[in-house]
Amino acid sequence: MKDNNFIDLSLLLTKDTPVFHGEPEIVFRQHAKIEKENYNEHQITINTHFGTHMDFPYHMIDDGKKSNDFKIEKFIGKGKVIDIHNPDLNIKDEDVFLLYSGHIEKGIDNLFIDVPVIDNNLIDFLISKKPKMILLDIPTPDEYPFPIHKKILGSNILIVENVCNMNILLDKKFRVYAIPLNFDKFDGSPCRVFAEVE
Repeated sequence: MKDNNFIDLSLLLTKDTPVFHGEPEIVFRQHAKIEKENYNEHQITINTHFGTHMDFPYHMIDDGKKSNDFKIEKFIGKGKVIDIHNPDLNIKDEDVFLLYSGHIEKGIDNLFIDVPVIDNNLIDFLISKKPKMILLDIPTPDEYPFPIHKKILGSNILIVENVCNMNILLDKKFRVYAIPLNFDKFDGSPCRVFAEVE
């Protein structure tokens, strides 16, 4: 979704948004209605890694930093989209990298099917640039035992997964905002992610 110079990079969260295999199903339940309680309110039961979400180091590293260990400026930075099929590695002053595979554009029902593999050498290069965050348009950069997760998070670089609309940002200059909920000592959080295009 585009609104003037802002581009929404977050999935719309619904009861049909899929979860990672083996995780509990989500629940959206309306527990109050205007006609009865005189107001509307819903209860939600979700995982910390649901929809467009942020991984904190503690997600994969036992003594890693948690959700409340980062200042707000960690969640904001100058972005660059890097197409994983033909990477442009001309890094200037960007400190947020968006790895574009095109996978999420196949639709939410295909989110966990044939997930692209991120090249280890590309990850090593990006880590050497010391970014604040690496954003992915896939639900995971790797599989058990999660070596890429641990490599990125072990460098105190945040991972944001299931980011959409990266294609709109190709070859543009922009600032990224990836804002997690203000949880205490969590391993991850759903977040609202958007870009402000120059």
